[in-house]
Amino acid sequence: MKNIARFFPAVSFLALSLLMGIPAATRAEAGAESNTLLPVNPALPVPTEARRLALEAAGAFVNDGFRIRDGEWSGTLSKGTPAFLRVTLFQGESYWFVGASGTPGAVLRITMYDGAGKPIKTEQWKDGAQGGGARCAAGIAPGKSGKYFVGVELMGSPAGLPVDYSVVYAYK
Repeated sequence: MKNIARFFPAVSFLALSLLMGIPAATRAEAGAESNTLLPVNPALPVPTEARRLALEAAGAFVNDGFRIRDGEWSGTLSKGTPAFLRVTLFQGESYWFVGASGTPGAVLRITMYDGAGKPIKTEQWKDGAQGGGARCAAGIAPGKSGKYFVGVELMGSPAGLPVDYSVVYAYK
């Protein structure tokens, strides 16, 4: 066993740890590469609770003929520091921008702005469910095609801490 350990240290460590009854997590942390599980495709982003909630809320608009656009905007929001997303919208189309956070007790708001940065009137939707995170949406049917801005703002969170958020949109 000593000679084998010199040439195959990872294999001998794995064999010894199995014989000694060391848990798999400890073996993986200790460097037994052969026991480490890798994700199927590490290049893909890991879905977050905020994204799941945003897609779930956007799914309600599918019943009205909207299609959910593949993709998302995500990050971390702090109170008083909104995130602005630049989008191109087209006249004759309708859009719903849906924001969500997985943080229970968080309150989000989505505001739309024209290309000059002036707030524009939108239809607002807010999830009335208690707990389980925050969801909100803003709907718009632009009068002209062009550049617009979507503002995502954290209105409040438990203990005033920053929260993760995700925004998706649906169109028809």
